[in-house]
Amino acid sequence: MTGREFLSLLVTPRVLAYMLIVFAVHTSFNPDDFSSTISYSRVAFLWLLGSSVYVSTHLLLWFFGWFVFRNRDPFTYHAIGGTLAATVLATYLMLEIAPVIGVELLPKHQNIFGITMVSIMRMVMFEWIFFSYILKRVDPADKEDLLQIGDREISMGDLLYIRANEHRVCFFTKSEGEVFERARMKDLLNILDGKTGIQPHRSYWVPRPSISAAKEVDDKLILIVEDGTEITVARTRRGAVEEWLVSQSVPYVA
Repeated sequence: MTGREFLSLLVTPRVLAYMLIVFAVHTSFNPDDFSSTISYSRVAFLWLLGSSVYVSTHLLLWFFGWFVFRNRDPFTYHAIGGTLAATVLATYLMLEIAPVIGVELLPKHQNIFGITMVSIMRMVMFEWIFFSYILKRVDPADKEDLLQIGDREISMGDLLYIRANEHRVCFFTKSEGEVFERARMKDLLNILDGKTGIQPHRSYWVPRPSISAAKEVDDKLILIVEDGTEITVARTRRGAVEEWLVSQSVPYVA
């Protein structure tokens, strides 16, 4: 999943609805007695603040990991580590602010360590549901735009082109740059069957939307990708590629 896809999923109706449900559960089971609207408003404010810190911590850790490992193998965010860090930070902040606004967040029979452990177990459960069933759920209509490679899903709209190198392939994407996966081009072409694109060379595959134009230089046919990359068409594939370019209305430039 690309960074752009991850962020776009966070604002989908199902994710927002799930966050609202989690927020309602947390505020409803607060130790404080809701004797008035004001008391609930204070609790809601406290949990809203804690939730903001919690989500912000996840996002900061995600962006930090992506920034550090963006030029290496595909970055995988380990949600369990982020959950532990975000829960501890949010719980500590809420415990500090609760007495100031007159909210009883810490039950009399629990200490800080106990409520932190309870919070961690509760959030691990919520996060497991979130990453397993909410964030990864994709509507059937969106499946056609996704390229499934192992555990990774790459949006066809985000893909510029694919280049093979022995038993590894590199997906050049708009949002994450180079993304490496262990696969063979032969197997990948079977997965790409039905996707609109062309194989101009045995080591390349280019989706139609990313092709800006084509040109001929020194009797060689070259495809121009929207990021400026130029891919030379193999002589043995030139005839088929030229026919395909005409069928796809790809313009030629001088």
